[in-house]
Amino acid sequence: MYARWITSACARGLRVPLLVCALAGVLLLPQSSQARTADSDRDGLANRFEKRHSHTNPRKADTDGDKLGDRYELRRAHTNPRKRDTDRDRLSDGFEVNGSKTSPRRKDTDRDGLSDGYEVKRSKTSPRRKDTDGDGLSDGYEVKQSDTSPRRADDDGDGIRDGVEVLFGLDPNSGPGDGEGQPDPDPGPPDDPAPPDDPPPPDDPDDPEDPDNLAPNTSLGGGPTGTVASGSATFSFASSEPGSGFQCRLDGGAWSSCTSPKTVSSLAEGSHTFYVRAVDTAGNADPSPAQRTWTIDFPPLPDIIPPNTSLGSGGPHGIVTTGSASFTFTSSEAGSTFQCRLDSGSYAACPSPKAYSGLGEGVHNFYVRARDAAGNLDLTPAQRTWTVDFPAPPPPPPPPPGPADVFVSASGSDSNPCTSGAPCRSLARGYAVAAAGDVVGVAAGSYPSQTIPGGSKAVVFKGTGLPKLRQLDSGASNVTFDGFDVDGAFTTALTFHNSGNNSTFKNGRIGNVIDEKGALVSGNNFTFDNVLFHDVEIHTRGVHLECLYAIVVPGLTIKNSEFRNCGVFDVFFTYGFWWLPLPPAYGGVTMENNHFGRSYNLGAPGYYTVMAAYTGNGPVFSQCGDSSAPQGYLTNWRVTGNTFELPTAYLDDCPARHQNFVWSGNTGG
Repeated sequence: MYARWITSACARGLRVPLLVCALAGVLLLPQSSQARTADSDRDGLANRFEKRHSHTNPRKADTDGDKLGDRYELRRAHTNPRKRDTDRDRLSDGFEVNGSKTSPRRKDTDRDGLSDGYEVKRSKTSPRRKDTDGDGLSDGYEVKQSDTSPRRADDDGDGIRDGVEVLFGLDPNSGPGDGEGQPDPDPGPPDDPAPPDDPPPPDDPDDPEDPDNLAPNTSLGGGPTGTVASGSATFSFASSEPGSGFQCRLDGGAWSSCTSPKTVSSLAEGSHTFYVRAVDTAGNADPSPAQRTWTIDFPPLPDIIPPNTSLGSGGPHGIVTTGSASFTFTSSEAGSTFQCRLDSGSYAACPSPKAYSGLGEGVHNFYVRARDAAGNLDLTPAQRTWTVDFPAPPPPPPPPPGPADVFVSASGSDSNPCTSGAPCRSLARGYAVAAAGDVVGVAAGSYPSQTIPGGSKAVVFKGTGLPKLRQLDSGASNVTFDGFDVDGAFTTALTFHNSGNNSTFKNGRIGNVIDEKGALVSGNNFTFDNVLFHDVEIHTRGVHLECLYAIVVPGLTIKNSEFRNCGVFDVFFTYGFWWLPLPPAYGGVTMENNHFGRSYNLGAPGYYTVMAAYTGNGPVFSQCGDSSAPQGYLTNWRVTGNTFELPTAYLDDCPARHQNFVWSGNTGG
């Protein structure tokens, strides 16, 4: 126990022989620790601790020379062992602990507004008592405000304490008799004897003369009070010390330099507070800034703000397979009414929810806007875009199996004789083996691209189970393809091409193409019957494609067929006016009992379902009055019993030349 007391005394810097301190430290350490712990300055802190943690001098017990050992400052006083005056009150830490008995960690121990150093060295007041003379005024107030002595309870000797005189508005410095003719206020208890003066700190040659550390007082005048209707305000202010500068702050903003008067403007409605503090020439800032709080309440303005309209999460999104839709919506302003619009229609009053039915395939847009009680209309209506895409109908049933003369199978070989027992593999081989009038039976399965070379013999290719062909290119005339699925597998390649005459493709499907035409047909008298043209998609801007491109096909017939999800156009008719010699007039076209669905163009609706452009055999842009120009524009065209989901169009330089054109029983177009 005695060894620990000696070690504590050594750490506090008391006069204990160094040898005694060293012996006490050794006694407190176990043998193993003595071997590995070194304390060169015998301050109770190991050298390694001082180097790595406290960053003090391991060879000096009192690193900062403040008369307190480093260990005592760290463990007991909780002061900085590297700073002689931790709280910067102009008194060393050792003097505050052992001399003035003040806190070395608090600049103003008694919180009277005067630093401990100022009270000890300048005002000679007690740094441990807020009111040294017991007159009811703090030492700081007497030094900075009332200009009375903080060590004398009754400066003017009139028998009334200074605090009482200040409380009743009397001058504590006016001398005896200032209370004559007035009822004497209660002087209070007799003066407490002044506490004995604390001993002044020892002279310190390193301490310069105390600077001015008394802050100025700020006074504020002018400016708004209470509730005002203006968004600007002007304030004037002054300091108790001449030559002071000022710093201003509005609400929660930062302090910034300012001059009197100070104007603030463009303020919003609500409560605002203006603060100003003086800063004297010594840099002392008023610790209690002057402030003014007021409220801005602008007169009400007419309601000119439109409401905001919100669509509920219900209703169709993206691609749906139903032709009905229902939407719910709300307004940001209570009591609003609503107007709705579908696609390119007109706005009309509507309630929430709003329902639609019987919508056709394609892209649809629903708009709704709110109108508030003041008549303001939402200028940015809420909108929902979706696409109706009915499920694709089942493929046409495969034709019943019939007798065949030549046989083709996906597992056959073109080295075979194309018999039922030894089928060949390609349609070209089957065509070569077949005689005029033969039926080439094609078994179910998947086949690579097929090419039929030129020829004129009448041959029927009859599929069983809808065989799937990657591509089909036929240059033969008088051939029939019955029951085939020409599937492009969504590649960029033409799927079906015909250049022969008097040929037919029926009871099948053509589609699944990207950035290329589904079918390209030329030659005379070609017939499509009961065919589903589908999914010819445009993915690249500027690409011209369609499900069916017919270039110079006099006598073309399209019947009982459906066009679904075609890029740009369902069907495009045009004339090869750049051919030499010019082909015959483009007449005798028949379209009956077909369904032409909406076409598309990079996410937007297509232009037309059917486009006919320059289908005669005259030069393009010839004059209608030019009798030498050949005839044939839309001559003998028959368009009956069709459904068009988008308009049709024809583009000719002289439509008056159309002859025997029949349009009847169609829907849309």
